[in-house]
Parts: sequence; C-alpha cells; structure tokens
Amino acid sequence: MHFCGTDEDCGFFNIHHLLIEALGTSPNTDGIHIQSSQHVSITNTVIRTNDDCISIEGYASNIYVSSITCGLGHGVRI
Repeated sequence: MHFCGTDEDCGFFNIHHLLIEALGTSPNTDGIHIQSSQHVSITNTVIRTNDDCISIEGYASNIYVSSITCGLGHGVRI
C-alpha cells in the first residue's frame, strides 16, 4: 500500500479497520511500507501478505501501531 510519491514527505495518516490480503502465490508483497512519513497511526488492521506486514524505513517518525494481526509473512520490520 502506497500513499505518497517517493520524493514527498508525508504525514498525518490514520489507518483503522483495514484488511490487506495478497494471493498465496504472490512473492515480495509488503502490506504497508512507511518511509519519509510522520504521525502515522495503524490500528485494528489485518494484514495477510507473504513478506513484511508493516515495514518502517528511513526518515519515519511518530509511528503508532496497535492491534495488528499479521499472517503468513514476516511481521513488522523496522
């Protein structure tokens, strides 16, 4: 899932009660990838992908994650 362009700083996203699923045969499928973003909240969400449920990379701050169900993949990567 992608919300902003790669050259943009983004912020103030609230993701709540979302279901993300990838086919069992889909490789390298991150659920939510957070980078160059601030003030992101992810709550009460189910993510069933074959790679990272949530990945958090460079220039990310004030990220809140709560009540997440991850399936099949690697969980949360920071």
